[in-house]
Amino acid sequence: MAVKYTIPYRSMDDQQWRIDISDNTHDGGTPVPIRGNGSAGVVTWVADNTDDPYSCYKSSTLTMNVIQEGQINISEFQVAQDRDYIVRQYQNGVLKWQGFLVPDGISYPLLSNPNNVTLSAICGLTMLQNIPYKHTDLQGTTSAIDYCPMNYIRDILFLNLGAYLPVRWTNLLQCTAFDNEDIFAGSVQWSVNGEGYISYQSYSNSIGSGNTDAPGPPQTCDYILKGILQSSQCTIYLADGRWNIRRINDLVRTTVPYKQIAADTGIMVINVGTQNITKQIGRYGFNFINQNALVTVKQGIKTCKTTYTANIRDNILPNGSFDYIDKDGGLFYLRYWGIYDETNHFVVASDSLDNRKGYSADLIYEGVIPNDQWFTMFTGITNPLGKNGLSIDTNTMIAYVIFGFLLEITGGGGFPLHDDGTINWDGDPLRIKVILNLGGIQWFLKKTGFWVVEDTYIPISVDKLSLNDVATVDFNAFQHILLPITPPTDKVIAGYESNIQVLFRIAEGQSYKVDNVYLSITKGNDVYESTFATSKNTTTDKRELNISSSFGGYQLSNLMTSPFNSGNECDYRDAEIYTGTLTGLTSNAIMRCMYKAMRILNTDINVRNQFWSFDSTYLIDSMGTSLFLPLNASYDTEKCQVNGLVAIEIRNDAIELTEKYYNSNDSQLSN
Repeated sequence: MAVKYTIPYRSMDDQQWRIDISDNTHDGGTPVPIRGNGSAGVVTWVADNTDDPYSCYKSSTLTMNVIQEGQINISEFQVAQDRDYIVRQYQNGVLKWQGFLVPDGISYPLLSNPNNVTLSAICGLTMLQNIPYKHTDLQGTTSAIDYCPMNYIRDILFLNLGAYLPVRWTNLLQCTAFDNEDIFAGSVQWSVNGEGYISYQSYSNSIGSGNTDAPGPPQTCDYILKGILQSSQCTIYLADGRWNIRRINDLVRTTVPYKQIAADTGIMVINVGTQNITKQIGRYGFNFINQNALVTVKQGIKTCKTTYTANIRDNILPNGSFDYIDKDGGLFYLRYWGIYDETNHFVVASDSLDNRKGYSADLIYEGVIPNDQWFTMFTGITNPLGKNGLSIDTNTMIAYVIFGFLLEITGGGGFPLHDDGTINWDGDPLRIKVILNLGGIQWFLKKTGFWVVEDTYIPISVDKLSLNDVATVDFNAFQHILLPITPPTDKVIAGYESNIQVLFRIAEGQSYKVDNVYLSITKGNDVYESTFATSKNTTTDKRELNISSSFGGYQLSNLMTSPFNSGNECDYRDAEIYTGTLTGLTSNAIMRCMYKAMRILNTDINVRNQFWSFDSTYLIDSMGTSLFLPLNASYDTEKCQVNGLVAIEIRNDAIELTEKYYNSNDSQLSN
């Protein structure tokens, strides 16, 4: 983009400021100069939640007050699209702010010049809720494709929004599975198969098989960016020519560590440093003006309740509907599913059995006679058979399951036939197993719908089924298959064995296809309540997350390297204060800040001959050693003053809290 208009001005402390307006239509010649009319560049930050230190977005707007002398093509601005013009603000040649010109609201007198015109630009965060996410694979800190959270942040801010600026972040959380690694740019991953950023829509197929869904429209950029940041109690704002992401609890210190990457989409080069972000307001820092400083209070809370509304498909089995395949040479194989025998291998994908977009599993016996083969989920750990399945939380999240699949018998060698050509099911030629690994005990589902600890199988039969017919098998003997009651424990923790496996036997001579192998549950949400029991406050602060960590691998919005690793990767550590899921950690961290009243400063300050940045915390005269975090501010760069500064007291006290963990459907999900 070439600079089309430029607004040069000097501040009252003799700093050289300039605002450039660029677009793709300018020929690259000399920019057209525009005079300011006082307060030529005012940057305003506004938190998305009033009086909330954990506001995720602090969106900013640049207001430009200029004089139209006939040189500005105002009508061109008025008919522009949202991101046609990029606006950049510089101080002494250094970029301080960048955003997009806002066409809406621009007006001017039709017949008279000169006249005053007000233009505005926004940082773009508020646009994200209307931008569908479009994914681009990016490299991490090596040449390999990486699905770390920072790559999604880059994808959204750079490629989807078009706001290329360096990203600086402070986040000291650690995933216990990846000790001493940055959770934004290390081994923590999200949506490695692309399922997390897709919405899903239930449907009934031509065969009549229910309990399934199909990929729908993508989630919005706002859904993903807010989801990632809120799960680790972070806020984002544009200041000092960069995107700043700060974890609120990690700001309760004078000097904060940070990491920073450049505004590009290549291999991430991470620069590390420290930053003194604490400034003073009063006699030894920024001076109060107008004597209008006002202190109010936000009352403390007794409980923080955080609900994780996970993205859960109707079919919780990873790739159970066989939508996803991997290519090896000229063949396509089903992701996560394969044959278990002496030489484990993946299964060739065939056309779907229900005329939808997707695939089916073509199962043909290729074993060593007389040994059976088993078609099952491949979790990366293949031994022993029936172990290491999909992590599920049977303590609070699931009380029952619904199970079924589509079936087509394609070869009669392993399936005896009646005289009329239909399958003879005597001797149980088709057998499946559903195994629940629970607390070190293997439970096997019986055909009656109950669980036993003896190794058993479920015989499958479909009346009047002929070769190459497609049938729906709904194993739902009692409407819902109740799960065994779990051993007593306060919560499922990483390393607690609780997973489920599905196995299809392939006997000598057999050839058949299966599709849409589904395991459905009643969907519920993780809920964590953190309470300061001794408090006399009564308020409950309610938070919602749409991305987090959790034991259950079927929650597609989890931060996890695969559905089978979710149980081992769900815990995060906040220094030595708390260890648990990000949902529980959110409640705990917010309580440590908001358990008692927080003072709020409302004031105007003079910043002449001093460096001021929204990326700061404050010590305030006569208010002790407490740190105050800015929520709102309006920086008049020409007059050197900040008006309407709103800053709230923050803390990170190691208080003793009680925790309650349950499911949002507990009243329905009782055994």
